[in-house]
Amino acid sequence: MDSTAVRAVRIKLGFTQQQFAVHLGVSRSLISSVEAGLRAVSLKLQYKIAQFVGVDDGIIEAIKRARYSDTLA
Repeated sequence: MDSTAVRAVRIKLGFTQQQFAVHLGVSRSLISSVEAGLRAVSLKLQYKIAQFVGVDDGIIEAIKRARYSDTLA
């Protein structure tokens, strides 16, 4: 999982960075830094995201589209 995937998951869920951070139990600045590529996506954060969202086809498809697109609409 990379920064684009984190952003894609958050947007797919309809959350702001603040809302996503609260649900994951992390700071908004961490989410912001990860999405900006300033910090790596730690295994701990990946685990928290996986636990929170589970994995469904919609999430997987959003991640695939995000990797090949400059926009996440």
